[in-house]
Amino acid sequence: MITKGPIRIEADYLIETAIDPMQTAEIMAGEQSSGTFRPVPAETPELKLRAAARIEQLEALEPVLTPTLPGAMQPK
Repeated sequence: MITKGPIRIEADYLIETAIDPMQTAEIMAGEQSSGTFRPVPAETPELKLRAAARIEQLEALEPVLTPTLPGAMQPK
């Protein structure tokens, strides 16, 4: 199969966060982009743009009073 243009992968996440949901989504998207945590010579701005994860939609659910994960820390 020959495709034209970039291939995109769509994923839905259900996350629970004590900080701003958009900030959390942006951090997650940044970590899932070109796949490196440190700059490498072959990682050009063009590659970063082409491989960048992006947030298509953010839907906030009802807040919870306590973290679902036992032992999770809440910000002070």
